[in-house]
Amino acid sequence: MIPQHPSVMLHSKLFPAQEKDPSWPTWTPCRPARSAERWLCTTNCCCRAPVTPTSTSSSGSLAYVAGLSTAERELIRSVVNLDMIASLNAPQPTVLLAGASLSQHLIDELARAAATYTTPAVQTSLHPLNSDHVPFLEKCIPAVLTIEGADSTNANIHSARDTLDSIDYDLALEILRMNVAATARLLGSA
Repeated sequence: MIPQHPSVMLHSKLFPAQEKDPSWPTWTPCRPARSAERWLCTTNCCCRAPVTPTSTSSSGSLAYVAGLSTAERELIRSVVNLDMIASLNAPQPTVLLAGASLSQHLIDELARAAATYTTPAVQTSLHPLNSDHVPFLEKCIPAVLTIEGADSTNANIHSARDTLDSIDYDLALEILRMNVAATARLLGSA
């Protein structure tokens, strides 16, 4: 069993402490913001956002999120999803941080961690597509996908060429370092 901080579960999902931190966004999905510093999520903003579901299967994040009770969803502080972090697809090592407007605070924290602790260039997108973070966004849970830059140019993905010898371990380590630093910072504010 992997030891875990009481505020963290596997898959980098961050949970708040029992008491809500007034400096952090409102955690209850789809509740209007109480101040300008908090993210605004109404039933019309992210639940109807133009996102593409990852699949209709009975497994994975779609099934996981669908199986959460309202009380369980309200406990999720944010989700950091790592996917395809080890292929160098452009001349300069790059990481893409993809989320939605309700994830901007998380994107900002990841970008700060990247600038402080790593060397890859950071790209951002507020147009979530086809990944495991999307079902969380659809339920108004802040979520960000961290993925290697120019991932659509990765010719090895989902093929027989997708082997260990095509992994760029340095890039993977940089992206992991960024995620760990941001997660540690976010836990420190819990």
